[in-house]
Amino acid sequence: MIARFVSFACVAMLSLVLIELGIQPASAADKVATPASRFTAVKFTKAPTIDGKIEPGEWDGALTTSAIIAAFDHKMLTSSTMMAMGFDDSRFYFLFRCRRADAEWTLTKSVRVNDDYSYGDPSVEIWVAPPKAVPETYQNIINTYPAVLDLHMIPSRGYTAQGWKGNWIIGAKEDADEYIIEASVPISDFGIQSIKNGDVWRFLLCRSALGAWPRYQGSWALTTGFGEIPQYPEVVLNQDDVVVRATDAHTILSGHYKLPVALVAPKSRNEEVSVELRWHKIASIGDPSDIVETKNVTLAAGSSKTLEFAGDVPANWLSKVTVNKEQKEVPTGHATLTVKRAGAAADDVIFRQTVPYNATGWVPTRPVKPASVPDAPAISVLARYGPQTNTLLLRTDILNLPDRARVVG
Repeated sequence: MIARFVSFACVAMLSLVLIELGIQPASAADKVATPASRFTAVKFTKAPTIDGKIEPGEWDGALTTSAIIAAFDHKMLTSSTMMAMGFDDSRFYFLFRCRRADAEWTLTKSVRVNDDYSYGDPSVEIWVAPPKAVPETYQNIINTYPAVLDLHMIPSRGYTAQGWKGNWIIGAKEDADEYIIEASVPISDFGIQSIKNGDVWRFLLCRSALGAWPRYQGSWALTTGFGEIPQYPEVVLNQDDVVVRATDAHTILSGHYKLPVALVAPKSRNEEVSVELRWHKIASIGDPSDIVETKNVTLAAGSSKTLEFAGDVPANWLSKVTVNKEQKEVPTGHATLTVKRAGAAADDVIFRQTVPYNATGWVPTRPVKPASVPDAPAISVLARYGPQTNTLLLRTDILNLPDRARVVG
């Protein structure tokens, strides 16, 4: 059993070990408020093909991250989710690679037409807030059918328009372990004709992972509501810059993290980059108890390099949580990954993301349908009667038919 309190001598010994490993506790002078997430996306040299399949190298030039944080609860979801985005001269591109969550033994597709929504469908969300004088946001929910619900909102004016339509191209694929959604939409659909170098948009990428703890829905940033535009991370859109691809955040939940950070250099220049992984107990950073590991790398123009942070999640800070009606005392804290140019100011970052976590020992597994849940009918019929028009609507559903592909053919 890990002791809740560590003696002064043990703390001193731990500090010596950390210094030996090149991990320096932060000084009190460094303490600042929790920084907001901030990312950089780079223009694609060659845009991905939107077909639901990830070809080798296809998304290597995309901003990529993987932590999903529960709305309101501000804890990392028990899910494995990779999210990526980029742009070209005319379109935005998005990728979601979602390991099936604990209750996703089947991916329900109750929504089959656009502009409808079901909370029970596994889905992803893309919120887009362009740089405009009056803040506005565009909500886009995509399920695995795929069907999309897209809305336009101006919160300060209480305005919501379901009539807005994004010209989405969507590809979705699934297997027993995961589903992939690729999506692309014209930049001009958001009222801006083109991207200028250094433009700052706000995006909120989200997932509904059924059965995840502590709740089903979360996003790549701390939020108290998906419509709260100021809480969306700023994403700087650059023509040529360092691409950061940070994946496998879910390994923190296991207690033994392995976090690869792939860096792709600008095509036009060399770049010296500093990558910092900081573990901190409280939301703000810079407390003397913070544990910091920094890696510096020089990237030749057009080259790429992958760094890896690995080890045991710090056991210095513990808290009690209840998972599946069982109370556990587990390592709890925050992990902040920051990537910036060597020598840059503290707020001049290429990538920054803070992840609150409870290392409950969770690891992703293939979900299994409980014996108490009945099988979905192979064929179902929906009948609706319209009394005003004296019409009968019938829909026959063969989505779960075992031989569906042959029958459709």
